[in-house]
Amino acid sequence: MKLSPIIDSVAAQFAGRVKVGKVNIHENMDLAQEYQVSSIPRVLLFNKNSKPSQQLTGLVSQQQLSKLISSVVTTTA
Repeated sequence: MKLSPIIDSVAAQFAGRVKVGKVNIHENMDLAQEYQVSSIPRVLLFNKNSKPSQQLTGLVSQQQLSKLISSVVTTTA
């Protein structure tokens, strides 16, 4: 199982409600350093102030990621 298709699916699920993106840390080492990414895969959820508010390390299921995003969207709406 890979995280990339899960991210794509979650992006479609939450289209218009949240912004979803992927970063290749090997090509963007400055971002990896800024957000202290030392292991991958890593999922960061940012708040409205562009600060990481939640993070997941390791492979997660679409259901787990959707549940986390839903809880964050619900609490900030």
